[in-house]
Amino acid sequence: MFMVRLSSIIITIVSIILSLSLQSFNVTFLAVLALTLAASSNLPVILFTIYWKKFNKTGAVFGMLVGLIGTLVLVGLSPNVWSPEPGAALFKGEPIFPLVSPGIVSIPLGFVACYIGTLIGSRKKAVIEDNFSEITVKSNIGNDVKGIAHH
Repeated sequence: MFMVRLSSIIITIVSIILSLSLQSFNVTFLAVLALTLAASSNLPVILFTIYWKKFNKTGAVFGMLVGLIGTLVLVGLSPNVWSPEPGAALFKGEPIFPLVSPGIVSIPLGFVACYIGTLIGSRKKAVIEDNFSEITVKSNIGNDVKGIAHH
């Protein structure tokens, strides 16, 4: 309980500091950044968890990390951060990545990373088939499947 309280205090302080320092930012850019981060790191994991029996923890971790890091790197190289006109963005210079929103690149990158991570993770240990069945039953009936899954 102590860690929950401490983390909520730290998150609150960090969000206040960020909101005070980002007052001059374009709100559209920040909203697109949040949605692109979520779509790049969470969407592949959610879809693979639901629809692919062999998807494993290694694939989920790879997909989330690559989606997150890929989005942050592409945003850091985009015209929102770099602009040839002074004052139009954070830094003056030519953007390396030409798109304002990196979702068209980072979302497929997250899917590919999930797939590759699953292939790497399946080599390490055998795939347990009951996990997929258990998740499917839990999602459909909402109960624990300790005794239901083996019928």
